[in-house]
Amino acid sequence: MDLANYAPDSVTISERYLPMSDGVELRVFDFVPADDDAAKPVVVFVAGWISLISGWQGFLRRLTETHRVLYVETREKFSSRVTDMKNTDFDLPRLILDVREVLEQGVEPGRDFVLSGSSLGATAIMEYLMTQEGPEPLGNALIAPNPELRFPAPIMAIIKLFPPRAYAPVREFAKWYLRTFRLDPKKEPEQVEKYENTLDQADPYKLKKNVFALMRYRAWGRMHDIVQDCLIIGASADKLHGLENLERMLAEMPKAKLEAMESNKATHGAGAADLVTAYVDELLKS
Repeated sequence: MDLANYAPDSVTISERYLPMSDGVELRVFDFVPADDDAAKPVVVFVAGWISLISGWQGFLRRLTETHRVLYVETREKFSSRVTDMKNTDFDLPRLILDVREVLEQGVEPGRDFVLSGSSLGATAIMEYLMTQEGPEPLGNALIAPNPELRFPAPIMAIIKLFPPRAYAPVREFAKWYLRTFRLDPKKEPEQVEKYENTLDQADPYKLKKNVFALMRYRAWGRMHDIVQDCLIIGASADKLHGLENLERMLAEMPKAKLEAMESNKATHGAGAADLVTAYVDELLKS
C-alpha cells in the first residue's frame, strides 16, 4: 500500500500486523519522523467504524510532521485477519482488550502516549479509560466519539433479513440512507464518496457480527469514570455524530473540553491535526 502522500518525506512508514490474544491480527501503520524524540508521546490513533485510512490523509500528513503516530485498524475492518469468524467476538469488551494489547505491543515500555481516535475508535478508547486497566495515557483526543450507537430500524431489518453473502442490497440501502438523511451531497460530496467507498470495501461477515454486538450500546451515566484529561473534537454540521451529544458528554466527564469544527470533513483534515498537536503541547507543559 503506497502511503507516500500520507506523511512528509522525512517520515518512515511501516506496516505490520499485531496478534491479539484471541488469534485475530490487526493491521497497524507506524509513522516515525526522522527526528523522533522519545521524550514526546506517541499518538496512538484508533480509526473509526469500518473506516479507511484514505479518509485520514490530510490529518495524518499534518500530525506526522511533529509526532510519531501509530494508526490502528480495528477488527471489524476488511484488513483484520480472522481465521475463525464463528467464534470471534466483535463487541466492546473485545475492542477494549484490543486497545490494551496494541499499546502493550506497539509502544515501548516507559514511553508516554496519547490515545486518539474517531467514532467507534474513540468510543473504544472511552471504554478503555472507564475500565482503568492497562497502560495509562498522558491524555486523550477523541474525534466524534459515540456515547450511544443507534442503527436505523430499516437498516437493522435488512441486515437481519439478508445473509452476509447477499451484502449488495444492504450496502446500497445504507448508501441511500446516508445520502438522504445523514450526509449533505451538495455541501460535502467528498464525504459522501468517502463513506460510500467505505461501505464498498467493508467485510459483510465482520460487519454483521459487529453491528449486532454494538446495537444496544450506551455510555450515558458511566462517563464520570473517565477521570483522565480529554479533548473532544466535533463538528457543528455533522449529522452522523451529533454535536449536542458531545456537549452533553462534557457534563459527565470531569476533565473534558470540546472543540467544535465546522464539518465532518474538517474533523478529518489538517485543522483537526493542529488541534491534536496543540493539545499534546499543552499536556507536555502541564
